[in-house]
Amino acid sequence: MPVGRPKGTPKTGGWQKGGRNKRTLAFRAEVAKSKQTPLEYMVAVMHDEKADKDRRDRMAAAAATGVDQMDQHGFDGRATLAEIVLRHPQIERILCGHLHRAIESRFAGAIVGTAPSTAHQLVLDLRPGASLSFAMEPPCYQLHHWREGASLVTHTAAIGDWPPYSFSKPASKPAPPE
Repeated sequence: MPVGRPKGTPKTGGWQKGGRNKRTLAFRAEVAKSKQTPLEYMVAVMHDEKADKDRRDRMAAAAATGVDQMDQHGFDGRATLAEIVLRHPQIERILCGHLHRAIESRFAGAIVGTAPSTAHQLVLDLRPGASLSFAMEPPCYQLHHWREGASLVTHTAAIGDWPPYSFSKPASKPAPPE
């Protein structure tokens, strides 16, 4: 005899996916007590050498992409990397391989960015616990341009034939393809 609810029957009791658990509620209470923003609190924990190493890593991971299912597959040693980056203020940007979406954030004072994919893109769904899915959005790439004496400029562009339109001339119908 099968145990549990029949397949396709919605869950009606207990903890609901995406619901706040005791750990989340405790974390929010600690942040409120500290009178810091959540990010300030997480950075403070990351720098607290007395804090448990796993807790420091969790704090570093919490400010990652915002896509729960991607952030769960993070790398070990984020707190250590943050300490290294903080010791070297000349680090302007950390560029990472693709996550099938262009994502920009700040990590330990430096901008960190992921490249989009030249195939499908990750569906942008920031709801806690949302499942991963992809969409056949246009393939994209990033062009990083270092300007001596200035900074690194990154352009994200979609791959495809996109007809240009003039800002100064009245809109006209694009020419039909040959």
